[in-house]
Amino acid sequence: MSDNRSILGFVGIVSDESKMNVVSTSCNVKLFAVLMMELCVSLLGAALCALTIALLRRFNVFHANLRMLVGNIALIVLLGSLYASLRAIIGVYQCSNGSTTHLSNLMLDTDQRLSECYLRDSISPAIAIALTMTGLWIAIERLYATLNFAVYEYQSMRCVVNTLLPIIFYVIGFLLSLCVSKIDLTFSCVKLTDGDYLKANIVYIIAAFFEAIFLILYVLLYYDNKARQVEYIRDHYDSFSSRFQINENIKSTRLLIPFNIAFLLLLMLTVFTASTHNGDHSLQSDDTLKEMRNLFYPLFSIVFPLSYIYRCPIFYSKARTVAADMFFPHSTEAKKSRRLSALISEKQKAHFELLIATWEEDAMKTQ
Repeated sequence: MSDNRSILGFVGIVSDESKMNVVSTSCNVKLFAVLMMELCVSLLGAALCALTIALLRRFNVFHANLRMLVGNIALIVLLGSLYASLRAIIGVYQCSNGSTTHLSNLMLDTDQRLSECYLRDSISPAIAIALTMTGLWIAIERLYATLNFAVYEYQSMRCVVNTLLPIIFYVIGFLLSLCVSKIDLTFSCVKLTDGDYLKANIVYIIAAFFEAIFLILYVLLYYDNKARQVEYIRDHYDSFSSRFQINENIKSTRLLIPFNIAFLLLLMLTVFTASTHNGDHSLQSDDTLKEMRNLFYPLFSIVFPLSYIYRCPIFYSKARTVAADMFFPHSTEAKKSRRLSALISEKQKAHFELLIATWEEDAMKTQ
């Protein structure tokens, strides 16, 4: 956004006597601890998102279309975590080296309050737009799957989901973010009181509005599928394919609801804390409290993948093995998993070779 703030917040005071127009940043133990916490939580969130992507690619727990779309969300959240990690690294560097910047670069008068400077976007506008657009497509996909549950199991939109839609959504999201945001991580010091508050937060407000609609839609779809499940168990028990798709619709919407609640809460906290910092001068002068609001997104990047891993039994049972294989490929558990996988593959290959030989023998006897 056009009013992005510096990571640390400028707490130095301009000397009218020196007229050097230099502002220095100060750092204390609490601020350094918050920055390190932000860095660690962001990296943990990125690792969990990568684990979720690997689990989605390895296990067919949902319909292929939904797995690809949820994988896109996990990738977007991962990129946001890397952005937050970079911001935290720069903050730690500034905190350790006591960085300074010239007021001439900030285009501010010397009598303006420099303590109001900080990076106020706890979530990047580009990330918010990309998540909302991908969420729109997931809502459409879940609505279509509910209305066409009898045939959706056999339908695939792999080409569209894999290529066309992500390209369109990400390009649009990037272009829109350029209209409302400067891609600066540091020293973009603009007063919080400058400009219209609604205009400054319009991206987050629109995203929160759509997420509220998605949340209501998922709740309605969940109860609709539950009612349909009772009907099909009672009157159409032999239609296994339809009952399977209804069960998948229930499971997927039950998993999507916590994500939407967490993302909606993140957007509301982003807008609310920006308003609080605008009106509360005591918060504006405390750079540690201002930096703590940037922990919202890293915490969200942990809650999102954990909600999928914990609530999906297959993911929960296989997460440790897949994580060991991804992050610790030379560990004992990873080697054991690879040996077991190879052993199972060899047994399956031998079994199928035996079946093929038996079929060929039966065919020759028949002739």
